[in-house]
Amino acid sequence: MPTLLAAAPAALSPAEHDALLAGQTFFTAVPLTLALLHLLLWSFERRAASNLWFALFAGSFAAAAFLDYEESLGHLDESALGAYLVVPVLVLSIARFVYSLFYDRLPRQFWLVAAACVVFLGLVAVDERTAVRLGIAIVLAVVAETLRVVVTRYRRRREDLLLPAAGMLFFAACAAGDMLIDLGVLRGTVLGTNNPYMVGAVAMLVAMSVHLARSFARTGRDLERQLARVTELSEGMLAQERAVREAEVRRRLAEAESARKDRELAEARELQLAMLPGSLPEVPGYELAAEMTTATEVGGDYYDAHLAAGGRLVLAVGDAVGHGARAGTVVAATKGLFQALRDEAAPCEMLARIDRAIRQMQLRRVHMALVVATLEEHTLTLASAGMPSALVRRAATGEVEEIALPRVPLGSLDVPFPSRTLALAPGDLVLFASDGLAELRRGDGAGGDDEGRDLLGYEAAREALRQAPGGSAREAVEALSALVRRRLGGAPPADDITLLALRRAG
Repeated sequence: MPTLLAAAPAALSPAEHDALLAGQTFFTAVPLTLALLHLLLWSFERRAASNLWFALFAGSFAAAAFLDYEESLGHLDESALGAYLVVPVLVLSIARFVYSLFYDRLPRQFWLVAAACVVFLGLVAVDERTAVRLGIAIVLAVVAETLRVVVTRYRRRREDLLLPAAGMLFFAACAAGDMLIDLGVLRGTVLGTNNPYMVGAVAMLVAMSVHLARSFARTGRDLERQLARVTELSEGMLAQERAVREAEVRRRLAEAESARKDRELAEARELQLAMLPGSLPEVPGYELAAEMTTATEVGGDYYDAHLAAGGRLVLAVGDAVGHGARAGTVVAATKGLFQALRDEAAPCEMLARIDRAIRQMQLRRVHMALVVATLEEHTLTLASAGMPSALVRRAATGEVEEIALPRVPLGSLDVPFPSRTLALAPGDLVLFASDGLAELRRGDGAGGDDEGRDLLGYEAAREALRQAPGGSAREAVEALSALVRRRLGGAPPADDITLLALRRAG
């Protein structure tokens, strides 16, 4: 250290004395001011320990500068204890400061410097010259180590350490110049002074101070950004939680609504099935068979059979337009009217009276397709309102006849309903079917995409009946039902499919 190498001062001129006082004031006040400033910063943010060690470093350098000038002014003997104590404090504080910037734990180099400082203090009382040499070696070693750490870290994080690295390099250059002056290699002054190391040290202190201030400010900005991010994330999490809760509420409401609709649908389905006859009547010389394949929604298909007094058989197959409660309402009304009229009215009269009753209900867009047939003495009389044609398979020829009648459903127009009469020979079979059979689409049913899915069609329905087994009405119905199941492939149909077959025994 230059203080330890300085010779005893000669007599000073007034100008030289004033210059030394000015230098002492400047080189003591600036580091001391920086020390106080960073001590305050550390008191505001105790986690920023680098400010504490820098304050100690700057303060010890202020003390070293003050003592150096005191010696030059002749106010202090060069062997004074304070001149020696400042060396360990200075080198340890600068090492501790630099390591605090870049290391989480102190490296072993710091403890080696601390041990060397203890040895230095021990030698001061025993062998001052050896102590001076050791002090110089310690100062040079710490300066070299500090420069190594800063430059190494600067190469890894160039944007953060440019200013400290430049300050350290400038200080090293000034210290080298100061050493050459003290050794007599250089004569005159460097940077206008014979103590250039102080200029370099103050420049380094200012550079380090600016670096710490920037880091302090950057920490504050980072905290603000993190706080804003935390606030944003908190708001996002709250919004997400609210959305999850709202979705859960909607899901539960949807489940409750779905459960309610399922209950209502089940009840409506039970009501629909309850309106069908529990069993078909037994007619001497004839067979009856019926089957219904239901859709997912409550439909409007309906069939009935009644054996009146005198052996008169009355049959009905209907299909309400649409699904749901409206369809169920018109089916219920139709069944009640059918039961009231089945013993007395002819088919065409029955349709006319049911038509007037439905239109008087004033249910908009509610219509009922219905075919009614009566069988007496092997003669079948039927009238239809909007139902598909009845199909008659003749046992004698195996051909299927189509009984076409006007297709205007009940409740739509006030029109007459003509009837047809045909005789049934032994083995002849009559099939009444709702439009769900002919309009059956392949693959899926209710809710499915109809595009590209072919209809069964009325011609195919006639051909299926022609090829169905002819042994009984039940065999024919089962064969057609098997065709329906194959085309559906396990899916429900889009519409109810009702089949009612009447066959005269062979």
